[in-house]
Amino acid sequence: MTTIWDALSDIPENEEVTISRKDFVALLSAYREVSDVVYSSFDDCSIMNNLNETDDMVDRIESDYYGITRQDVIDMFERDILPDIIKHYGDKDIPSKRAAWNDFTDSLCKDGTITLYQNNSWEGPY
Repeated sequence: MTTIWDALSDIPENEEVTISRKDFVALLSAYREVSDVVYSSFDDCSIMNNLNETDDMVDRIESDYYGITRQDVIDMFERDILPDIIKHYGDKDIPSKRAAWNDFTDSLCKDGTITLYQNNSWEGPY
């Protein structure tokens, strides 16, 4: 069985390719899994800086591909959800804001607006 990695390794470096959404998501997921292992294995700052730059690039690719960024989701939350939370629980109830954020991002993940990785990695603003 040929994996996507095998198929991509045969393509010249600067050649453009088209892959399916399923394969794209698989590549991003595989990258995230590998980078998590590397992050937990190395203390070398130069390696960490390179991985951080790569993570930033992957985040930009994801937002370009999926069309939504963390800031977009924060804006939606603050516009559509937060006023009701503050009205019901008060402005100082941080646990309620955090629970509402988690519920909100979970619902966006379930309906496909954001990816599972985005849902699991985006910390709430509260």
